[in-house]
Amino acid sequence: MRLFWYASPYDYARYILNDSSLADTLENRTYKVDITGNLDFGVTLLDTDNDTLIDQVQWITPHLSNQTFEISITVLNPLHLS
Repeated sequence: MRLFWYASPYDYARYILNDSSLADTLENRTYKVDITGNLDFGVTLLDTDNDTLIDQVQWITPHLSNQTFEISITVLNPLHLS
């Protein structure tokens, strides 16, 4: 499971590159960033009913505004139903 954040150039420079002054040098586009292992976002996977399956995903948003996040789930051993 991966968690992605669609960041503006300013947010990308501030929270990923840790240098807000770089925002003006970045292209004016949206940056898709994998934040799964980024400690600043505190991504937590929870198994609330102890069945060894992830039930909830929690993370910290950098600021209160319109932000887009994407959760990507890859199934490694799918069951083939026919």
